[in-house]
Amino acid sequence: MSDSVIDSPTAEPSDNIGLDILEQEELELKTIELKAVNEKLEAKTAELKAADESLAELNLELAHLNQVLTQTNVRLAKVNKKLAAKNKELVLVNIQIKHQNEAQQEFINIAAHELRTPIMPILGIAEMLDVEYQEQNKQEILVDKRHIETIFRNARRLERLAENILDVSKIKDNKLKLYIEEFVLNDIIMNAIDDVLISAADNKRVTICNKTKILYDSREPTYIKADKERISQVIYNLLNNAIKFTEGGTIIIDVQNSTDIVVVLVKDTGIGIAPEIQPKLYSKFVTDSCQGMGLGLYISKNIIEKHGGRVWAENNANGEKGATFGFKLPLTN
Repeated sequence: MSDSVIDSPTAEPSDNIGLDILEQEELELKTIELKAVNEKLEAKTAELKAADESLAELNLELAHLNQVLTQTNVRLAKVNKKLAAKNKELVLVNIQIKHQNEAQQEFINIAAHELRTPIMPILGIAEMLDVEYQEQNKQEILVDKRHIETIFRNARRLERLAENILDVSKIKDNKLKLYIEEFVLNDIIMNAIDDVLISAADNKRVTICNKTKILYDSREPTYIKADKERISQVIYNLLNNAIKFTEGGTIIIDVQNSTDIVVVLVKDTGIGIAPEIQPKLYSKFVTDSCQGMGLGLYISKNIIEKHGGRVWAENNANGEKGATFGFKLPLTN
């Protein structure tokens, strides 16, 4: 008995080839799809990168703008601060201008009154003489000496008022000139006392003059080198100021000198210096009296400072009534 061999069935080669081709085609399609997806992904990546770069540039630009804005805000803050300061200055200037206008208006009113006071007696006497001349029908008439003295005193007062106004203008323009000479201080103090008493009498302050004593011990002569007329003007102003506020009291003039300076003090027993007047006592148009234009002390201060000296004023100490006005000068100029 012979053995027989049975062969198992096998795949046909053509079928395997077909499968390979299908798989390869499918793989190629997938590869193409994948490549397309990769290209799209690369395009999107490129877009995102470009967008990131653009965003980075925008961020840089925004940071720069923020920096510029910060600097601008800082500058604006400084400008606003300066503007606020300027506005404050303008407010102060406007207040000063307002006060100056008020002071000038007050000065005009006071000046008009002060000028009218000496003019009226002169006009009165002139009108009286004219009436007498017409009634008597003569070329010449007799004139009472008292009328001449009244005209003379009032004319001198007008002259002083005009000089004070001119002095203020000179001081403002820094044109106040000094004519230095050597003289005896005692003499001009005595003359100033006489002038003040005459002026007070002419201003109908005879009662005040009769009740108020002016004391001065001339002692030894004090020689100084200064502008004689200007120092006389200062002493007159201080005495005139003292007599306005000292009714029935005493005014004492004291001169103290050392090797290099001389001090003149005018001490009164009047009403003293009001607290609101004290800080601006030597300023223009400042007065606490119904008489005067408030220029005397201002002019006096500038005259003394022009000589290299200084002025001051204070209420009397230790409960004493009144005030003391003083100035000091170097003995040589």
